[in-house]
Amino acid sequence: MQIQSKTIRTFVYLAGLMAALAVGCNRKKDEPTSAPPAEQKTAAPLVKVDEELFKSLKDASSECREVPQQQRINCSGPKKNALVLSFNRGDRKRVASIPTLTKALTDPDPKLQALAAAVLYASFRLGFGAEGNLGAVTTADANGLLEASSKLPSSSAMQAMPAATHAQVLSGNTDAIVSALSNETPLQVRTMAYRYLMVYGRLKVFPRIQELAKDPSTAVVLAAIESPRNMKEWTVDEQTAICPWLVSYLDDKRPPVSGNATAALSNCSGEHVSALLEKIEAALQKGDFGFVHSTSLRDLCRKTTGDTAARASEEQCKRVRTLQEKVVADKKLQVRVRAMTLSAIAQQWPDKQTLQLLKKYEKAKEPELKQAATRSMKRVEDRMKRLNPSPEKKQ
Repeated sequence: MQIQSKTIRTFVYLAGLMAALAVGCNRKKDEPTSAPPAEQKTAAPLVKVDEELFKSLKDASSECREVPQQQRINCSGPKKNALVLSFNRGDRKRVASIPTLTKALTDPDPKLQALAAAVLYASFRLGFGAEGNLGAVTTADANGLLEASSKLPSSSAMQAMPAATHAQVLSGNTDAIVSALSNETPLQVRTMAYRYLMVYGRLKVFPRIQELAKDPSTAVVLAAIESPRNMKEWTVDEQTAICPWLVSYLDDKRPPVSGNATAALSNCSGEHVSALLEKIEAALQKGDFGFVHSTSLRDLCRKTTGDTAARASEEQCKRVRTLQEKVVADKKLQVRVRAMTLSAIAQQWPDKQTLQLLKKYEKAKEPELKQAATRSMKRVEDRMKRLNPSPEKKQ
């Protein structure tokens, strides 16, 4: 009986072993399994941080110096300027560099944070250049940059915020930047974002800008009015929507607000330009003509590459020129404003009439006027030669 029992146990064991082997064979045949972990082929992780750029940022941060009395860190220096130039020249791509700059903004070293913010301000503030297309920035990168910028000290947050604003709008998430800027955010940081909201947001965010302009804070109103000023190449539709709104602020009792509206109207045309010129003429009569008015006149008739809509008409530009010449001759105004206006005339109208005007002020007693006339003379003569080459050169 003992032998029989032992034989049975042996048979059961062998039967089980054969069954297990059969299952294993069938699985290999019918259901291939993945290779062992050591043999698995995994995709290489996407490396988004540019180590070479990060190293350059760290190196440039050695130039940063603390300015305790101003509660900020000054990062001016040749290494920082070289980094800025590398972006402005196109050697480095702005969108691809966002993760690296975000890493620098979140680094424990406050000087590196300040340096990254300074580079963002100098290279990204006005926009992303040819890369500034909707969808160019991922939501993750945009959110990372905004979060990092929001946690910086105010002085650095202000510098990083324009780039963070552009990134959010280009990622298609405009609401995120507005909702992130609560009343707890320092006012100067919030207003910096508002100033650049329309660069890529255009008319889509204009209703939001109009609401911001109703804020009791003058700083917020100023930022709202400046927002369309930072928007390049206004289309006819954009002028139709924005220009009447700006005209409504020309008589605002707050001089900075009316001044900002005056400057922004230089992007408009037609009846809006007429309203602007009436406002500026009135300011000149009162002796209130200043830098803002001079800048508005300078930009009204200056042709820029890529303009999609006409601004001042030929008749309006004649009116602009007459007004500018009156400003230069008005000795009651600040000499610097008069000199700036004289330079603007030379930039817009390189002709014989301008040359005669410049020759007159080359002998001015006021150093600023004399210097403006002398510097402009050569430029006007050179431009006249280019625009009207001699018959010999034409041949």
